Amino acid sequence: MHQNSPLDHEKEVIYEGIEILNSKLHGCIKIRPKNSYDRHFVTITRGEGGKCFANVGRIKKNRINLDSKCYHKSVVMHEFIHAIGFYHEHQRIDRDDHIEIQWDNIKDKLQFAFKQQINTDTFGVPYDHLSIMHYTWRAFAKDRSKPTIESKHHSIPTKKLGSSHEPTDYDVMKIKRMYGCDGGYDGYTHSDQLSPNYDSGLDYSQGVFHEDKDYSDFDTSAYGGSPNGDEYYGEENVSPNAAFSAVFYDGFY
Repeated sequence: MHQNSPLDHEKEVIYEGIEILNSKLHGCIKIRPKNSYDRHFVTITRGEGGKCFANVGRIKKNRINLDSKCYHKSVVMHEFIHAIGFYHEHQRIDRDDHIEIQWDNIKDKLQFAFKQQINTDTFGVPYDHLSIMHYTWRAFAKDRSKPTIESKHHSIPTKKLGSSHEPTDYDVMKIKRMYGCDGGYDGYTHSDQLSPNYDSGLDYSQGVFHEDKDYSDFDTSAYGGSPNGDEYYGEENVSPNAAFSAVFYDGFY
């Protein structure tokens, strides 16, 4: 166990988040404790400083860091999905068709977490405003009465951005397509452009969403990536189109 490992009650939150994620990804990916034969894995550390973060994709010595304020099941799942290989939804190549970033209201040192990632793949999955990987409407705002991200779609209110507490169907679909678990998908595209007037058909009355979910209230930073972001490794049986040659991690310390 890592010397800065989570406390026992915090581990319970981690296990609960993993259980939900494993259930959602059943038949594709399973997160489990590492064994002595595993060469690639994630180490979970309990750092301080108000930061929740994970490296994106498979890199050397990957870890998920959870500050004492980060122990929420949705944060745990968010960070594991970074390790699985995805940046934030609001960093997608097609994001400007769906949202508008209000750069002037973002804290200067955190603007990198809103930077568009142009070398990524949508895997043919529509933009998901509600994704567990999407920042909320006022994340890291200088003035929290104003948004840092605004929705361009009438059917998705700005205050609903990033409001899912669990991986959405689209989150799950993207992971399965990256890892080749979706047998009905045979191509990759960046062209899932939707009209600003499209109707998502989403029902907000089902209690799945909560507009007050905003972990920047805790001064945490749920971002992915690292200064060593160029340290990606290839892996057999991983799609050449998979963003960042990402592969799944078998477990954690």
